[in-house]
Amino acid sequence: MQGFTPNHSKASTLFYLKAGCLFFWACWFTLACTTNILDLILAMGKLSANWHFHSGNYTLLARTLSIYSVPAYLLNILFMLDISVQGLSAILFFLALSAYLRRKHGWLLINSAFTVSIALWAVFIIMEEIFIAYQYESVHIRLFMFELLTLLTIHSLPQE
Repeated sequence: MQGFTPNHSKASTLFYLKAGCLFFWACWFTLACTTNILDLILAMGKLSANWHFHSGNYTLLARTLSIYSVPAYLLNILFMLDISVQGLSAILFFLALSAYLRRKHGWLLINSAFTVSIALWAVFIIMEEIFIAYQYESVHIRLFMFELLTLLTIHSLPQE
């Protein structure tokens, strides 16, 4: 092929791999936020009990907090904080992806998206220790590690 160089192909592949990672996390946090919003609406009785597209996390959080008789208002505040951080993470990942695709690498946006979302998992892991909710901890540890690995991969792979 005329004009084809192996280095250009490799750089392009890595560029799109990094963009794909940012897109994955943007979509993942969008879905997590959406299903948690629907779960909150369901818990408020505003959706039919037959509504299937929701996370179930509201009930899990209520069960987890119940060991210390945490009042319902605090449960709602914590759940809305989670939804807010997930929504913010989704927005930051989409903004980071947009900047990256425009070749304005947007390292501040990329690092901010990962910082906010990784901090969420860290808070969850600490709360699971406080509330003795070890059955959920492994999921959040895996998400924490997977995001950290993604961030390190994005920074470690060569730029185009």
